[in-house]
Amino acid sequence: MQEPPIPGYQGYIPRIYPTEVGLGQRYHCSTNSGLDLFTREQTFQRGAKTTSCPKSVSMDGRTPKDLPSSRPTHDFSTRLYMTDGMIPKYTGYIPQRRYVFGNTYGDETRSLEVCAHNAPNFGTFTRSKTFA
Repeated sequence: MQEPPIPGYQGYIPRIYPTEVGLGQRYHCSTNSGLDLFTREQTFQRGAKTTSCPKSVSMDGRTPKDLPSSRPTHDFSTRLYMTDGMIPKYTGYIPQRRYVFGNTYGDETRSLEVCAHNAPNFGTFTRSKTFA
């Protein structure tokens, strides 16, 4: 288990949603829950990549054709910024949105490149745009 950030830290903490993990809890408990959930997802993701069932199984002397490898029922993402948008009441910098008016904060941040791409992470997305 990882140690939660120091009280007063105003940076990003993975998996603290405004409704599920972080709502109605003290700062220490919510950051601890968020980091614990993020650690479990990352551990599961790493384990899912390395474990699979054998490609062929011998039953009664017969060998069936290749079987599909095992897949987790819930596919966790390694992305930090989801399509939910950024954290409400965030007062920091929003890239490329200096003179945009008329949208809600959630709608505006959901349309950002950092949240709206389909790649596993933003670095992969940037590389695919750069080298394409």
